[in-house]
Amino acid sequence: MVAKMGLHRGVHGLAFAGAAFLVLALSRSRRQEIRSAIAVCLLGLSLEYLQHLIYSNVMEWWDVRDDTLAILAAFALYQLTRVRKPTAAPPG
Repeated sequence: MVAKMGLHRGVHGLAFAGAAFLVLALSRSRRQEIRSAIAVCLLGLSLEYLQHLIYSNVMEWWDVRDDTLAILAAFALYQLTRVRKPTAAPPG
């Protein structure tokens, strides 16, 4: 059972970190990157809430936490590794 929970958490982490990397790669500015990360967090929250409503499960806050931590880790890694776009040289 413990291995099954570890796999479940790993799948959540991989799925939401992957989704975060995809939307971060499409972002054109830092503000858009932050908004994209927040949007993926809200997606995770809404999916857990819908599971709670549809299946009458207990709200799985630990899944929301794991999703958010994976997104934050992806955001930090993206910020550390992204290629900085050079600024245009002033004319003259």
